Amino acid sequence: MFYYIIFEMYKLFIMMCISNNSEKWAPRGLWVREKTRIHLLPYESITHVYHSSGSSNVHMGKDLLQSLRTPLTGLEQVMPRTRFFRTHRNYIINRSFIQKYDREDALIYSVCGQIIPVSRRKKKPFERFLENRN
Repeated sequence: MFYYIIFEMYKLFIMMCISNNSEKWAPRGLWVREKTRIHLLPYESITHVYHSSGSSNVHMGKDLLQSLRTPLTGLEQVMPRTRFFRTHRNYIINRSFIQKYDREDALIYSVCGQIIPVSRRKKKPFERFLENRN
């Protein structure tokens, strides 16, 4: 019950930051709980998130940073949209780690060697996301 209240307060805080367009107060990463410890996974270290078998696996390159029991929709709402994009029902990718995008096959090649698919429905929005790169 306690963790649920903390999570709801965190979601409220995120929504306030988004509604105020305040980058200054937005979190710099994902707060995750590991047994008795809560720690921050910085956005700069997250290359992609892969959802499989009911858990979201947060990766740094080919290494698994953390396995969470949070659906991708929840993570997608919390992660900054300027940096992360949901390319497929099972993937969220960090724009900083995209090495190459193959438009014909709709595949993303990341710096760490991962190949991530882009769904047909997300192809055009993803191309717009890449064009708006800062």
